[in-house]
Amino acid sequence: MCKGRSSVAPSLKKVVLQIYDREGTTWADVVEDNETAADTDFTLTSNITSDLDHYKDENNIVVCRVYQSS
Repeated sequence: MCKGRSSVAPSLKKVVLQIYDREGTTWADVVEDNETAADTDFTLTSNITSDLDHYKDENNIVVCRVYQSS
């Protein structure tokens, strides 16, 4: 889960939550917001239920990032 707010409306420039796929060595989009207005709180929430070994390391750490399209 990620809580955020942007001065640029996600409805104009989407915000994406990604997790790192250690097996594919790529970033996987998990969920996005492309509806919220500017300067409004939003929450990105998702549950990964399959292929968990792709995303966690030997210490069960998952790496994630959030970005907004430019």
